[in-house]
Amino acid sequence: MRFPVPWSLRGLLLAAMATLACLPAPAGADEEPQAPPPRPLLSVATQFRAYAGFQPRPEDPLDRMPAGRALALRLGDAAAAGLAKGLERDDGAFGRVRWARRDVLVALYAPPPGSLRIPLLCVDQDGDGAFDSAGEQRRVATYASERGQRWSAELTVGGVPGVLEVERAARARRIAVLDRGGVRRVLPPELPPPGGVLLPGGGTADLLARLRMSGRDVLVGVAFTGRGATAGATVHVDLDGDRRLDALAEAFVGQRVEAAAEESAWRVSVPMLSGDLVLQAEERPERIEGTLSPPGALRGTVNAGGRTLALFLLDGDLDGALDSADDLWWLGPVERLARVQELASETMSAGDDPIFVAGAGWRVSALEADGTVQLVVDPQARVDEVMARRHLRSQRAWAARLEAEAADLRAANGLDVTRPRAPAEPAWRFATALAGPLEQARQEQRPVLAFFESDWCRWCKRLDLHTFLDAEVSSLMARFACVRLNYDFLTADDYERCAGRGLPLLLLLDAEGHPLDAVARSPREACRTARLECFEAPQVFARRLEAALALWQARQQVGQQGGR
Repeated sequence: MRFPVPWSLRGLLLAAMATLACLPAPAGADEEPQAPPPRPLLSVATQFRAYAGFQPRPEDPLDRMPAGRALALRLGDAAAAGLAKGLERDDGAFGRVRWARRDVLVALYAPPPGSLRIPLLCVDQDGDGAFDSAGEQRRVATYASERGQRWSAELTVGGVPGVLEVERAARARRIAVLDRGGVRRVLPPELPPPGGVLLPGGGTADLLARLRMSGRDVLVGVAFTGRGATAGATVHVDLDGDRRLDALAEAFVGQRVEAAAEESAWRVSVPMLSGDLVLQAEERPERIEGTLSPPGALRGTVNAGGRTLALFLLDGDLDGALDSADDLWWLGPVERLARVQELASETMSAGDDPIFVAGAGWRVSALEADGTVQLVVDPQARVDEVMARRHLRSQRAWAARLEAEAADLRAANGLDVTRPRAPAEPAWRFATALAGPLEQARQEQRPVLAFFESDWCRWCKRLDLHTFLDAEVSSLMARFACVRLNYDFLTADDYERCAGRGLPLLLLLDAEGHPLDAVARSPREACRTARLECFEAPQVFARRLEAALALWQARQQVGQQGGR
């Protein structure tokens, strides 16, 4: 038999147990201390677990990441045979929603307000067509919303977590007084007296209300008939003041008017002594709707190496892990978020790709259920391979948008559509800093074309499609060591040292990193052959490359003569 322990005594016991745990082990104890488990190099506890519909804070750049998209479902009356196995209930509403790459059956067993029956949210997690397994029947607390009642439960289907919310909007009927076609006021519904209010023919009104007119209360009632396309409404007004609606002259057939989806409305004009009274009877059936939301985007910050890094993760395939090309994530200095125009699919990395920050390639090693993310360094990760895959994915994401605007761009920039096209794009070298490509160019004795770009830079992608793929330009670029440096993953201050003011930024350099600019013929002439900060037509860009190559060859000859 168990006895309750007072909280004060319980606190003393816990304190005593903690004190004993801190005492040193007795002498002679032969137990070796266990080594602590290995810890990841970086652990990020997310500050916010974003569910669909969360309210972002515009002043916080970390909240610009969209949450997971909610999947809507409608619940109806149809139920499969044997579905309510073990429930002993037949009052459920059922619907299906696509989750974890399969159709999932969802049910709500919700009693009417005031009932003592327990509401249940049921999810067929194992796909056997019944709610008879552990965890498939969830008791939930009910709470009121603006529309009616709402229920919520967290669940896991196929290993994918989610939040299920179901809301029931009660059947609503009302009478509105209209003024010049608009609603002037809504009459509050009134419960009919015992026995109801008689209508012509012996029926009773479905809805009652009272309207104050000419110093007296006027009784108004509505009788609804039929359903769907055959539905109708008759409005009755107590014109003679006998508090009954049984006179044929007091009945007015409503004319159907436009209403919201799945709602019905009828309008009537009643002649009164003080002028026509326009009334509108409205009927909204009971609706049960729900949403199934993924945990969505996880975001957080971590201090690493004296810098604050921002982390975003989006489980694209809803499998509870971040290990496939459908998943997306972003890791970088938090101060750089102010320069990123938009966090979208083309600006993030695939979940199975590492991200290079501070000279190391980071991967997600674990994504815990509580929102904790563990990152580890992958020593085998190579910048060139990862950035090449990222570049191809970004090009595919931009292809449709660039093709849609191609005609207008050609017309605005005088692009010659008859110029031959290159069979493939230039042979790019991908890097996060200039030092390595410059050293390699020195060994190869080649000039350098350094292209600072980003996945969100539209003009960068326009250069890729319209300028770099020109046949003449491509052949000239083949004589350079062409380097792409993604702005969002730079590991050095090359962009700042080059006085970058925006993207794109293209530089033509010698192997020592000096611009291939010709000497100006006068102090007033500014020659910027080696610097491009905007879009340029291929025929113009080709002349720029030729001038840089001529200057490179001239410098090479001077250097060879000086070495003799």
